[in-house]
Amino acid sequence: WEDFDGKRLTIRQSVWNTIVTIPKTEESVASIPMGEPLRSILAEQRKLDGNPTSGWILRGELRGQPLNLSNLARRIIKPALAKVEPNPLPWRTWYALRRGIATVVSAVERDPNAAKGLLRHKDLTTTLRHYDKGTSQAVERAVMHIEQLCNVCATEAAVCKILC
Repeated sequence: WEDFDGKRLTIRQSVWNTIVTIPKTEESVASIPMGEPLRSILAEQRKLDGNPTSGWILRGELRGQPLNLSNLARRIIKPALAKVEPNPLPWRTWYALRRGIATVVSAVERDPNAAKGLLRHKDLTTTLRHYDKGTSQAVERAVMHIEQLCNVCATEAAVCKILC
């Protein structure tokens, strides 16, 4: 919680499968803006948690350690995606979600620098080579799927809402 000021989240650590490390590059240590839906969700989560000033925002309930995102995907996200009508959406991976969001951000803003900043890449070449993969039709379909997911997530657990 100490890295969230109510409007921006400062990335200072990397967590994968509950293993905490420093980010891969100096450029990865940066603040990123949080949109209004996410700010409200985090404010609600903070209130429910007793207004903590430190500790993990997404944490396991038993030990207070970082949330295991593989468990989150298995328990919450995959079942939510399976409920999307008329076409259930398959869960790929967290990396695929990251790449898809970067592609949508790049296309919507019509500027790959928006995705570069969100992903905290050192240079635009990395963003263009690995993340900006869309065509206009593919991006439109991706946005439609993101909207469907958000509608399903709105009725699911609060943690799932963070993705929307």
